[in-house]
Amino acid sequence: MSAVTVARKLNQDWTALARNYYLRTDRRGHGVDAYENRFQVGVAYRDSATNRMNALAKYEFWTSRDDTGLGTANSDVTGYRKHIFSIHADYHPERKWWMTGRLAGKWQKDTFDGRTDSYSAMLAAGRVNYDITPKWDVSVLAAGLYSPKGSNATQYAAGIETGYQVAKNLWFSAGYNFRGFNASDMAGSEYTQKGAFLRLRYKFDEETFGFTTPEKPMPAIVPVFKPQVINLSADGLFAFGKSSLSDMRSEGVADLEALAAELKGLTELTSISVIGHTDRIGSPAANLLLSQRRAETIKAFFVSKGIDANLVSTRGMGLTQPVVECKGPKSAKVIACLQANRRVEIMVNGSKTVQVVKP
Repeated sequence: MSAVTVARKLNQDWTALARNYYLRTDRRGHGVDAYENRFQVGVAYRDSATNRMNALAKYEFWTSRDDTGLGTANSDVTGYRKHIFSIHADYHPERKWWMTGRLAGKWQKDTFDGRTDSYSAMLAAGRVNYDITPKWDVSVLAAGLYSPKGSNATQYAAGIETGYQVAKNLWFSAGYNFRGFNASDMAGSEYTQKGAFLRLRYKFDEETFGFTTPEKPMPAIVPVFKPQVINLSADGLFAFGKSSLSDMRSEGVADLEALAAELKGLTELTSISVIGHTDRIGSPAANLLLSQRRAETIKAFFVSKGIDANLVSTRGMGLTQPVVECKGPKSAKVIACLQANRRVEIMVNGSKTVQVVKP
């Protein structure tokens, strides 16, 4: 005996399947050896996005030879060939409801007493299952079998079944068919014969044997930084009227170091514009030069902290863009009033994103 099974996942929803089962019985010189071979090929579908539908389409070529007739329902039959096509589908519209449908057809050729006979049939079956509680369910079956040969060309099956979940993915069921017929090679997992029956139902999927693990939610990319303008007081950065790195105040250095670290932490840094401003005290030319030198000093500080120099531009605006107006000649009071005008604007364009796993 040998059995070979091959499965190939085509994409997230489709899987190709093939299986061959072969059994040979050695008569040890007492008649012709018996054999049975079943070749199956098909394709399976599973709606992975919603998990509401799955389906299986299958073709089977089944051959057998046994001169004793013990391997067949009819002891006069010594061999047969069967071609069986089937489509099975399950639909799960909501938690409590399952709907199952099956279509199948076969062509069979039997050999007996040196003669042959052919037979064909078609089957249609449907089942509706309802979960009464998380553990108990009930279902009804309706099926029909049609064969163009024989006096009883059309047969029907109808029954009811109830099941109890005894373990994860495992149900024990009992049922009764008020009408029935025998078509075990076409009915799949359905029991269509008349009378009472018991059966176990087990749900297999990709996770049953640990071949796959449940997919974790994909991280979402969430922006947490937007382009912004940062205003720093020049009085907090430099000594009055000064512009070099050696003239920077310790608290100003600490502020710039914190800002540089934040800028380096951006996912993407597009540009930094450093714009210097002064008050109206002094000549316009001197103020323009002072504002430009302060902007260039801050650029040099950023570059020393690892920021690309090509991303940083500088500009001095001098006294041309005041934010406050203070009247009067130069005095301690006026200089204090004009403090808001002595500033450095840092315009940052970039982005920072983080990955957030949504439950």
